[in-house]
Amino acid sequence: MAEKSNKTKEEIVMILRKEIVTTRGTLLKKFIGYFMVSLFSQIQTSYRVRSKGGKDVRGDSWQPLAKSTVRKKRNRKRRTAGAADLIMIDTKRSLKSYKPGTASSRGYTPSSGDQAYNINGLKINFGSNVEYLKFPINRRPIITGSAAPDLVRKATQVALSKMTRDIKGALK
Repeated sequence: MAEKSNKTKEEIVMILRKEIVTTRGTLLKKFIGYFMVSLFSQIQTSYRVRSKGGKDVRGDSWQPLAKSTVRKKRNRKRRTAGAADLIMIDTKRSLKSYKPGTASSRGYTPSSGDQAYNINGLKINFGSNVEYLKFPINRRPIITGSAAPDLVRKATQVALSKMTRDIKGALK
C-alpha cells in the first residue's frame, strides 16, 4: 500500500514539474491568467474609488479637479453622463483599459486592445495603451510606487489560491 502511495507522489511531482516549470505548462499559464485578472481587478477598483474623490485600500487618492476643469467638462458634450465631477474619467476609455480580462489554461486574454501587458520570464509589465496615460501623471498616478509591491503580493495570493483549488480538483 505504501508503495502505491509513493508511486502516486512521484507521478504527481513529475506532472507538476512538467506543467509548472516549462513555459508550455498549462498550470503556469493558468497562474499567469489568474494573476493578471487579479492585478487588473485591483487597479480598476482603485481607479473607480479614486475617480470619485475617495481613497483606495492603501489610502491613495487623487488630487481633486479644479473648479474650472469641472465647469469645462460640464460644458462639453460627453459620452459618459455625470463624468464632469469624476477625476480621470471623461469617456471611460482609460478606466476600461484596466478592466480585467479572462484567465484560461492558455493564459491571460486582455479585455481590450487598450490593455497593455507583457510577461517575459519572471518580469511583468502592465498598464494601459491609452495614449494620454503614457505621459507621466504626477498629480494623479494610476499606480504609485508604494502600491506596486502590494498589488503584486495580493495578485500572487489570489492566483495561488485559485491554483490550489484547481490542483485539488484535478487530483480527485
